[in-house]
Amino acid sequence: MTPQQLDLTARIHTLRLELLDTFRPADPWLALRGREAVKRALIVAAAGNHSALLFGCRRGLDGVPALAETVGLTFRAAELCKCGNYADPVLPCNCKVWQIQRHVAKVRPADYEILVDCYPPTERELTGGRPGTTLEDARQRIQRAQDFKATGQGLTDLDECSMALLHQYVSELALSQSELEATRRVARTVADLESRPEIAPHCLSEAIQYSPAGRWRRL
Repeated sequence: MTPQQLDLTARIHTLRLELLDTFRPADPWLALRGREAVKRALIVAAAGNHSALLFGCRRGLDGVPALAETVGLTFRAAELCKCGNYADPVLPCNCKVWQIQRHVAKVRPADYEILVDCYPPTERELTGGRPGTTLEDARQRIQRAQDFKATGQGLTDLDECSMALLHQYVSELALSQSELEATRRVARTVADLESRPEIAPHCLSEAIQYSPAGRWRRL
């Protein structure tokens, strides 16, 4: 696509967002359509009081920090590059590879327990009929998880299947002890959200998806 076509595509996308803004509901969580994966990551981070990095392109970050604030999450929001367009499916990024590497190194993603990938929603997600997670839903899930944690029923030990998955994860990425413990803590929070005493394999898998280890540590 030519620069003119890219600019036109971006303008059309912006107009669509502005049109949706006209009909935005009062609930900020409902207002941000098509971002269920982001909402889920924010719920996990808030439920376990985990350190969180909201990381993505400029358009992808739009509106996400406001959601994090509504659930009392302590976080940092950062763009993937200096121009803010890296990983944007529409707007071109003018940054060179070494500039992106230097920018990411300054952000230090490995210092956080949960990395929230923030990318612009697709047109299908924006116009989909599903209402999505509301603020009240999010707060209720977070409170239930914290109440379950307070009961002391949650186990930190892993079953045989989860342990095998963790060993594979550690060997592939050469994790440090702190990275390993952070992943286990997040997995325990995922289990708390389900009121599950044990850490099931799918809880660990979700925690691994949030870990910055292996994605940005080598930059």
